[in-house]
Amino acid sequence: MINYLNKFIHLYILIYLGIQISCVNNKEREIKRIVSEKIGTKINLIDSLRFFSLKEGWINRPSMDGIKLITYINGSCSSCIFEMSQWQPLFEDEDFKNIIFLFYVRTNNIEQTTALMQQIEFNHPIIIDQTDIFYTQNNLSEKKICQTFLLDQENKIMIIGNPIYGINIKNIYVNAIRNYHMSK
Repeated sequence: MINYLNKFIHLYILIYLGIQISCVNNKEREIKRIVSEKIGTKINLIDSLRFFSLKEGWINRPSMDGIKLITYINGSCSSCIFEMSQWQPLFEDEDFKNIIFLFYVRTNNIEQTTALMQQIEFNHPIIIDQTDIFYTQNNLSEKKICQTFLLDQENKIMIIGNPIYGINIKNIYVNAIRNYHMSK
């Protein structure tokens, strides 16, 4: 009986590991597919959306000349808003000093979103998107890792991935930013 139980446990572990490996490979393939489809495509910045700053309230759209780092944030997800605090080191990073940071925040509850931003002392301007037009018009992926981009001067995607998620992605951004500036 014990021998049968051991064989059953080993078989269960092998099946579980096989499923896990298969899922990881499928996720990686899906992300690679999204990246290959999106690199070089143009992102519509949606001129009609308004900018909001905790310090100043509603503000005019700043100049969009230059390369841009764009991220889409679901404002109804409080942990997504709290994650915005992790961007502060990049605002102060020398390699990112000439980058335009654009935070497209999908929210129907501006008061709740700004209250959460006050809790984390996030003072960088955000773009309020109450109708999810940025997400839909740019056909964004539902995968969070594929909702952050580095755009060139013409708003074409150079890199997909979030530099706050790890040093490897951040280094890819740094190299792309340096190469872009050296080519100009």
